Amino acid sequence: MEDRRRQPTVRLESVPPDGGWGWLVTFGGFLNTALSHMIGTCFAIVFSRFLIDLKTSSTVVAWIYNMQSSIFNVVGLITGPLAEEFGWRKVTLIGSLFTASSLIISAFAPSAEFLFFSFGILAGIGSGATVCVSMLIVPRFFNKKRGRANSILMAGFSIGQMIGPPFTQYLQATYGFIGGTLLVGAILLHGCVAAFLFHPLEWHMKKVQIPADNGHYADEHDTDANLCAGENTDNLDKSSKLTNPQEDVLLKRAKEEIEVLDSKISGCSSGCSETEETDAVVIIQDKPSQIRTTDAKFKSCRMCNIIVKVMHTTLSHLRILRSPQAVIIAIGNTLLINGYINFIMMVPFAMQETGHSLDAAAWCISVSAICNLVSRLLVNFLHDFPWFDTKVIYKIGLAVVAVCNFVFPVTRDLQWLMAIMGLWGCGVGATMGVFSLIIIDVMGVENMTATFGATCLLIAIGYITLGPFMGYIRDLSASYGVSMCFSASLVSISLVLWLLMPLARAYDKRREERNQEERSHLNIK
Repeated sequence: MEDRRRQPTVRLESVPPDGGWGWLVTFGGFLNTALSHMIGTCFAIVFSRFLIDLKTSSTVVAWIYNMQSSIFNVVGLITGPLAEEFGWRKVTLIGSLFTASSLIISAFAPSAEFLFFSFGILAGIGSGATVCVSMLIVPRFFNKKRGRANSILMAGFSIGQMIGPPFTQYLQATYGFIGGTLLVGAILLHGCVAAFLFHPLEWHMKKVQIPADNGHYADEHDTDANLCAGENTDNLDKSSKLTNPQEDVLLKRAKEEIEVLDSKISGCSSGCSETEETDAVVIIQDKPSQIRTTDAKFKSCRMCNIIVKVMHTTLSHLRILRSPQAVIIAIGNTLLINGYINFIMMVPFAMQETGHSLDAAAWCISVSAICNLVSRLLVNFLHDFPWFDTKVIYKIGLAVVAVCNFVFPVTRDLQWLMAIMGLWGCGVGATMGVFSLIIIDVMGVENMTATFGATCLLIAIGYITLGPFMGYIRDLSASYGVSMCFSASLVSISLVLWLLMPLARAYDKRREERNQEERSHLNIK
């Protein structure tokens, strides 16, 4: 008998493109993060003189700024569910329009309180939608090159912070408060371009051959695999067109009634009286209004179902906080982001208080942005190497940010201030550059959306509690240095929490083992 070698079993599996259109999606995310991050870093540059002239208290300024940041993160909680219902592009497009409108309306603000609406609410909704969509969609298009793609996405934050302050200051000095602010709003409209690059992932999925015995991917450029990818897309498009059963019943019933009335009218042409024919025509003419009424009721019912589904998905995502690891990620990032965001907001005010110009403050922020950019690119590039430990770099970044927040308020020399801001930018880049990657590394890509949403919710709560409290400390102590030291203590607490991550991981592992034992006992019974 002829000796034949046993052929390995091969199965096809859909995988992200890991390139291709994914790079255009990454560019769209980069554009969104760069434009949206201009708002936060340029808040003091745009509105500081306006608020100082109105003699606005630091507490009110902190409330305005943190209102925008809080709504930004609340929107991040529901961005994932909304994108699942309406698509990535629609959510991003609407967000970009809100962001641009916020600056355009703020140019005509009659009072500081008006900025609560024009800047706090509108900018919060818009920037939250665009940035959160970008951070959720880009990692889905990549597998092996996820770190490189994320480095480009994270670079947008630094580019916006680096170019935004001096450019905004130039516009303000050249065209005045109203003209400069209107031009910034016009620039933010370019986020609409990025929205059209956010194709659904299913359009670009590839099918690769995976041997069942070793599980390694076959060649990604295999012809058969690429042909199968087209079949998969067709199937997904067909499945995406499935309608609601309620819609089918209503439309079917309407069509049946119209067919009956059509038959009556056609029958009247041979033997009906003039009166019967007129009645039939009147009935059939009234049917479109009835169909429109039915369609309106269905659309209303469908919208209610979508709202309920979004709320249900949002609440189910919060269950991830039952994991101590997710709690550390959420609380740790809440303290970090509230600490460093409020710090950067106070820098122009603090420097002007000590005799430095607004131009010097803008350049200090730009120096921190340059170092932030370099740090983000470096840590994301190194992430793709197996020896790179993301969690260690994250902890080092936390320590650097905390030290710089403590040292900055006691320094007076401009050169040293720039040096501290540069080091501070490196620390922020090391932490925020791997913000989404560290969620995947700790919780897995399947839990990324839930963990990201829960984290955004806690960050939003921190903005409306910790942020205004820093402003209250400034008014009470009459010193920005005390408020900056408080922000440093928040980052320090975040570092302590991350040092407890091994204990949280061990707890989750024990709980998973107990759950597996309970399931095995139930299966045996």
